Amino acid sequence: MEIPTEQAPTHTSALALTPRQRQVGALAAMGKSNHAIAQELFLSVKTVETHLTVIYRTLGVSTRAELGPALA
Repeated sequence: MEIPTEQAPTHTSALALTPRQRQVGALAAMGKSNHAIAQELFLSVKTVETHLTVIYRTLGVSTRAELGPALA
């Protein structure tokens, strides 16, 4: 049985991310909270959460500790 494309993990490189997603990911990898990222980038916390969800799925990571190496 094949997994539908929208549910399949992609596990691609950081080049697949938008510049804003890379920016949010880098700040998260530095240990900043979602609230701090939102304030720094003038975004809502929900937008930061959405970016992080896409970043985690795209890079195939599940923690902020894994973000740094995945974004490098």
